[in-house]
Order: sequence, then C-alpha cells, then structure tokens
Amino acid sequence: MPHKPRLILGLGLASIAGATAPGPTDLVFRHGGIYTLDAASSVAAALAVKGGYISTIGQDADVEASIGVDTKVIDLQGRMVMPGLIDSHMHVLQGGLGLLKCQEPSGVLQDAARGLVNLPPPTEAARLEACRAALRLLRQAGIATFQEASAGPDAFTLFGQLRASGELTARAYFDYSIEPPALGDDVEGLVADTVAAIKAMNDNSTVGPKPTMKWQAVKGFLDGVITYPARTAAVVDPYWNPVNDSETDGGEWAPDPSTMNEPYWSQEVLSATLEGLFLAGIDAQLHVDGDLAVRYGLNAAQAFREKHPDRKRGGFRLGLAHEELSHQDDWARFAELGVDPIMSFQWAQPSSFYIPSTFATLGDYRQGNLQAHRRIEEAGRPIVYGSDWPIDPLDEFLALKAAVTRSGDPTNPNSPASFGAPYDGIFPGDPISRESALRAITINGARFLRADASIGSLAVGKLADLVVLEKNYFRAPEEEIGRQRVLLTLVGGEIVFATDDAQSELGVTPTSPNLSPQAGGSQLNKRASGGFDQRGLSKEGVSAVSRLRRRGQCAHKHHD
Repeated sequence: MPHKPRLILGLGLASIAGATAPGPTDLVFRHGGIYTLDAASSVAAALAVKGGYISTIGQDADVEASIGVDTKVIDLQGRMVMPGLIDSHMHVLQGGLGLLKCQEPSGVLQDAARGLVNLPPPTEAARLEACRAALRLLRQAGIATFQEASAGPDAFTLFGQLRASGELTARAYFDYSIEPPALGDDVEGLVADTVAAIKAMNDNSTVGPKPTMKWQAVKGFLDGVITYPARTAAVVDPYWNPVNDSETDGGEWAPDPSTMNEPYWSQEVLSATLEGLFLAGIDAQLHVDGDLAVRYGLNAAQAFREKHPDRKRGGFRLGLAHEELSHQDDWARFAELGVDPIMSFQWAQPSSFYIPSTFATLGDYRQGNLQAHRRIEEAGRPIVYGSDWPIDPLDEFLALKAAVTRSGDPTNPNSPASFGAPYDGIFPGDPISRESALRAITINGARFLRADASIGSLAVGKLADLVVLEKNYFRAPEEEIGRQRVLLTLVGGEIVFATDDAQSELGVTPTSPNLSPQAGGSQLNKRASGGFDQRGLSKEGVSAVSRLRRRGQCAHKHHD
C-alpha cells in the first residue's frame, strides 16, 4: 500500500529522530522539509553531508554540532528536499544527439525502419558533445542516476572518457542490447558472448560518491508499439480496423484478426536466454508494449522460478518496460514472480498518440487496461519509472503529474494538453498516490538497479544524492505538480547543478557550469532556444521557433 508521511506537532510534517555521525561536516542543509522516502516516509528539517555521504539527518538542532569552520551551511527557507531522481529507462546518447540537431520530421518510420535511412554517422567528437549536453540536461532535471536502456561498446567508450575527465555527473547504468538468435541452438552462444561482453565493461567497484559505470543487465525488444497506424505491438486480442472508411467519418470499428503480431522472440528462446543470463548473474529489461508481449516476459520469469525453485527470491531482476497495454489476468503475476513494471507515466495523459485512432483500434473494453499503474500496484508490485527520453521531452514532474491525475497541464508546453481540446481531458484508468509516483522515480528504481543500500532514499550512511525543489511536491495543488523546477542537484555530496537564482539565494556554486564550453558553448545555447525543450518560451514563442524551422532557418544551417 502507498505510504503516507507521519505528522509531528509543530511542524505539520513527518519527522525522524536525529541520527548523527561525529565530527565537522562538509555541507549542511537546515530549515527545510527533507522528505527521506525511507520505509516510514519520514520528513526531517536538516541534513549534513561528509565525504559524499549523509552524516546527520534530523531536526535543526541535530546538525549544530556538525557545523565546523569550513562547513557550507545552506538555509533552505522551508524548501523541499528529496532524493535525487532515478530514471530507469532512457536513451541518453540518442537524446543528447537530438539536443544538438534540429527537428526535421517528414514522415513516420516504424520501429527499426529508421535503419533504412542512410545518414552519415556522427563523429566521435559530436557524440562526446552529445553526451555532455545530455548530462547537462539530466543535472537540470534533478536526475542523479540513469539507466541507458539500450547500449553497446560505443556508450562504454564515450561515457568512459567523460568519467576519466571528471565530467560524468550522474550514476550510469547500461543495458547491453541483444537480439534474438536466428536458431534456438544459438542461445548458448548468445548467452556466453553477452556475459563476456558485460563483465568486460562493468565496473565492479562499490558504489561511492563519484559516479561509476555499471553494466549488469541486457535489453531486448519483444514487440513494437500499440500506436495506430503502426500497431506493431503484440496483443492478446486483435486490433480493430475502421469499417467502411469510418476512420475519417467517426463510424464503426471492428476486430480484424489479420492485425495480430507475434512477439519478436519466441517464448522458448526467450525463456532459455533469460535462464542462461540469470544463472550467470545478469539481469534483464525487456521492451513490452502490448499485453501479449507482457505475458511472454512474465512467462519467462515463471519458467525460471519453476525450474530453479532453490534460487533465492531476489536472485534476478527482470524489468518489463512500458506495458502500455496489459491484461488483467497478468497484473498479480508481477508481484507473484518478483518482476518489475518499468512504466512511463507521461503517457497517461491524452495525446495525439491515442486520440482518436489508437483508442478506437483497441476498442472500448481495453481502455481500462492502458497504463495500468494502479492495478499492478494494487496487486502487490510497486511501479518503477522510466521516461524513455527522448521519445518525449524530459519533464519528470509533468510525468509525475500525469501519474497522479491521469491528465496533462495546459500551461506546460511539454504537455499535449497545451494544445487544447481534446488533449486537455482525463486519460482512462485510475491514478496512483503522489508518494507512490515519487517512490517510482527514487527508491523503487534504486531497488531495481540493486543500489537501494546506497541511493534512492535519504538516511545516514547513504550517498548524498538529493535535489532541492522550488515548490513542495506534496503540498502543491494538483494542477501545479507539473510546473516544478529543480533548484539544486547534489550527487555524492557535490553540487552539480544550481539555477542562477539558487546560486545567489542559497549561496552555492555548482562544480559543473550550467553551460560549459565542453558542452558545445554557443552552439548548444542556440539549439536550446528558450531553455531545453523550450521551457522558457511562451506558446507563441514555441510556435515562432517552429515556423523558423519549417522555413529552414536553423541555427545549425540544416535545411528541410
């Protein structure tokens, strides 16, 4: 069940007894609302950091003894502090490349069809610049830990260079991309090659203040997407097709058996592959968009449990990513089998991806099975969050808003609701609580990454990964949840990001400039007109930029 903060007289907040490590500290936060997201959902007023770890947490009086001559003291003035965000499914390199290029859409490429377009690959210098740009955006978004959801040796080389130069400002986890073997007999070879590649790249060192690069899982695609007209996701029941051109006249739709797709992996090969990987200590994340693909993933976990009943419950991690459509018969299986649903909350808001044709092609009876965050949680398995950026703009608090209201934000240009009706309505299904949503992007993600002993919540002895927010997430009106700003991001006790106003008001200086020369200088600044994803622009400003791009007047001299 969702946790609720405990109240304490005088503060109106949950509270914990002071816990302290001796000696002067490096950094102290006080006079704030520090939401720990520990098991008891405690809230403190003060926190101290020493050597990259949380050394004291409790009330203001508890940190007084830890303030020395060289201690930096930050007066929060009542602001909210929470654990650094953990995004368990994103494509950082791809997103970074997008930050440095213009958008020139001219059609639709389904799934892997983009590989048919023969474009010159970006240079290594451009890819490094893209990684730097992406990390800058992550710092700004409050993301202290990310999982790159489809990676290979290129990511190992690029991020390795940034780590060596001290530019890796978020904890990096990578899922090694694998494809189904051509023949079932090739499973053994696939597993052996994959295990060898992952072990050669993984940093086995203990998680510490400085970000490292962890390679401990694979990524496989079981299907495509449910979105009309692509409909490449594997579903239990057929998609519906328009009858007599009803797609355009709002008429009748009916099931069409010819629309059925099989998952990209056979059940036998998938189960055998995951078995070999799990036995070798390798975890897995699978792209599953349709309910049949979800079922295949759960079946593979069940097969492993049944074949290896002696393996301890937490012996492997299997994350099923997206679950846009899941079947009610499978919701309880996540908890029964110990499988993690990694879901993208921002898709639980009305958008052109659903209205009108995707809703129509699924039929009314399946709409309650879309984005079933609450149903899976109620059946016993907490949700893990993954943005899938850059499929959508990176706006984590808009995503949280969608999770707890099933609606977008008309004032946020990153939300489809900003385009007005019909996207300003309510998405089918039930919302989850604010705390459940916040745990999905913090401690639940840490648990999935096997890092919850070090990150994901705030406690003495854990790493000092945290963010300071402009508004209190728990107290803001529902309509304002998606209008949040991260003022400061701390990773391993290091201030890696602070807004300009936070630098002056809190008296802090980030170690990574908000716009560093290494991140592309003026080139990146031009690409980020109005801020990343144009957050600083009005609707009219966004429209103006779009018109300029359509005319080919691009800062990078790209033309349509």
